[in-house]
Amino acid sequence: MTSTRFAAALLTASVLAGASPAGAIGLTLPDGKSIDAVGEAMGNPAGFVVGYTRIVLSPTVAMTVRARQFTPDGKRAGKELVFDTQAGGLFDPVAIPQGSGSKVTAFWMRPATTGIVARVGDTATGKLEAEKTFLAAATDRPAEANMDVVPLAGGKFALVTYRFELVGTTAYKRVAVTTIGPDLKVIAGPTYVPGPRASYVATGASDFTAVDVAGGGALVAYRNRADGNVYVVPVSATGVPAAAARRINQQTMPIGSGGQQAEAQVEAARLQSGRIVVTWTRIGSTDRDDAFDVQYRVLSANGVPVGKEMRAHASAKEEQVAPEVVALSDGGFALSWINNGGPVEGRPRSYWVRSFGADGKPRAAAKMLFKGERGYEGNVSELTANGQGKLMLVRNFGIAPTTLEGILTAP
Repeated sequence: MTSTRFAAALLTASVLAGASPAGAIGLTLPDGKSIDAVGEAMGNPAGFVVGYTRIVLSPTVAMTVRARQFTPDGKRAGKELVFDTQAGGLFDPVAIPQGSGSKVTAFWMRPATTGIVARVGDTATGKLEAEKTFLAAATDRPAEANMDVVPLAGGKFALVTYRFELVGTTAYKRVAVTTIGPDLKVIAGPTYVPGPRASYVATGASDFTAVDVAGGGALVAYRNRADGNVYVVPVSATGVPAAAARRINQQTMPIGSGGQQAEAQVEAARLQSGRIVVTWTRIGSTDRDDAFDVQYRVLSANGVPVGKEMRAHASAKEEQVAPEVVALSDGGFALSWINNGGPVEGRPRSYWVRSFGADGKPRAAAKMLFKGERGYEGNVSELTANGQGKLMLVRNFGIAPTTLEGILTAP
């Protein structure tokens, strides 16, 4: 879930343990009793803002939602914002910087009680404004503990979640979009986006996203769990989805098992030209070691394909998961993914990036940023801007307690 407004990339990867790579930058400080886990990160002119959860293990277990401003080289700046503290049940924080200022709008999920929560904080002063809640009614609450929020023109936001839909006695899950105003009040929605209904599947996959488009609207992209295909749906500036969804994957894609569906991911970014690039995991086989590829396709602003579906990587013999994409200032884009190595090597897990031109053609071979033992390295990643044209690999380091650390690299 990425911002495309600035000229570089930040790759966030969640891991359980492993060696600290040479040159790693500590983003959060170890206290010997906390677990820090990256939620979302977005670039701004000062560098980048990271939203994350912290679970304090001692003396009493508590969970918090936090955000912090970092300089482009990963130094902590300003005040750390603590938006919420609960005994547990806080999920998927998204921290969105407000333009060039020091204010941050954070969204997170508190699904057991109040649905989705938003709050504005100032990293310069540490001041927090009052909470606002959305989708708190029982009929509106998200069906899964994951969401995406993207900033739109005019200070608005597009919020994408799964919602339940009961048809007769059958429960379905459907992607829904809610448009939120600058005052953090709902303008429209939640409204189901068109497409085949998907039967109830408790996968918790991040298989949907949204991206802002010229004119103030958004383009929602999602993998439909009924047929396995990837669709896009334009949403107007007033929050009204188009009447029909457009399939963008050319290759067929099986629905897959429940475990495979949990690996499905869809991400998108708006390029300097206004075009959109969408990337997704493609289930290609039933063999766990080579079941997934990372695909992408360039679209017009309203979701019409302008290029062919392409594979991001050269190898099709190993499992590629967790795709992310960010626009670059020269008009191109960068993709990242995680490679789960084969059995001959002991199934190591590695993190890769590759640069592409505005036409979607690769500029160079993929570059490996880090490799570690598969049992220690996580398979969650995020890509966003750092403000100065570089990539940063950010991961949760350690085994309970954990901290966030980063590695800078050129695109």
